[in-house]
Amino acid sequence: FEAPPISPISPVLTNHVASNGPKKIIENDIDRVPWQQLVMTPPQHVLVIERMHSGARRFVVLDLGYPVLLTDLFVPACPDLLSLSIDLWTVSEEQDAQRLVVAPDITTKTLIMNDIHPPPVVRFIKITTIGRYGMNTTKCKIPIGCFYGHLLILPGEDYAEKNTRIANHPNPQNQLGVLNALFEDIQCRYSLACSKLQDLLSPMLTAEIANVSHMHHCLRRTSEMLKPTTLKITTAYQECVTYQHQLNSVRSVMRRLGAHKGTTDPQNSLTAACTDKLRVLGENLLDLLLYLAYDVGFVPKTALYSLYQRFDQPLCEQLFHWLCVAEDTRMQLSACTLLVRMCGL
Repeated sequence: FEAPPISPISPVLTNHVASNGPKKIIENDIDRVPWQQLVMTPPQHVLVIERMHSGARRFVVLDLGYPVLLTDLFVPACPDLLSLSIDLWTVSEEQDAQRLVVAPDITTKTLIMNDIHPPPVVRFIKITTIGRYGMNTTKCKIPIGCFYGHLLILPGEDYAEKNTRIANHPNPQNQLGVLNALFEDIQCRYSLACSKLQDLLSPMLTAEIANVSHMHHCLRRTSEMLKPTTLKITTAYQECVTYQHQLNSVRSVMRRLGAHKGTTDPQNSLTAACTDKLRVLGENLLDLLLYLAYDVGFVPKTALYSLYQRFDQPLCEQLFHWLCVAEDTRMQLSACTLLVRMCGL
């Protein structure tokens, strides 16, 4: 998904054919924010229907256990279905249910809803399916899909203002303290996993033979010889990826709580930005400086003189070191062109 980072929700299946009666929500369950969901992989639920026939309507109700802010969902295509619809509610189906989506082409196309606006506050999700016409099976397996959202609902995020009685707002400062402890624990485990992976890769990286010869030698080795080492490296790599995903999830929640408190520092945001974002910013800034340096368009002369005066020797050395040496070809070419222009005047 291209939406802002979100936390996975692990739905709990209430029944294959659930009742539509109102559900009682316990206040003490909402006070406890289940942050353990951030470090758990959501289970893949499958709905097994024994007596499914052509045109049959079946539904299932998922109880998430607590109100959440639903932002994304993913339901894979199923050839046994004619259509699929999703309804949401928080208190009861008769009181506050709303239809979210109807997928009439779920037979061949996957249902993906990304960055839902406005995100609904929901606890119960009802998935209704209709059997495909002409199907000749009485038992089918229907994937329920994956649902994503925010576990902690901040003040003002319930746009309908109908769940104020049950959508409590825990103290963000206390939650940040819990998340900080969780982040430090995951960071320690991630560092140990990375060290283990580096130890396994060191013999390959420090080999004295040439790269081509080393690759040719590895390709000629039998699978039996490669199997133990390959399994260790693959397992260590998957462990690193798992911890990295957990770090990203916890960091995203902490950033969201910090932004709500108004404590976000622009300098810290720039430091914590991802590599792709910094690369795009660097390319755009270099293009802008090149437009100014080569008088592309209307540029006041005073602005050009002020720009030239800022490019002293220390700044040029830093640009050469960080952009001409350590970056990709496009940024190297742009930075060199800019330095030649500035230093030649």
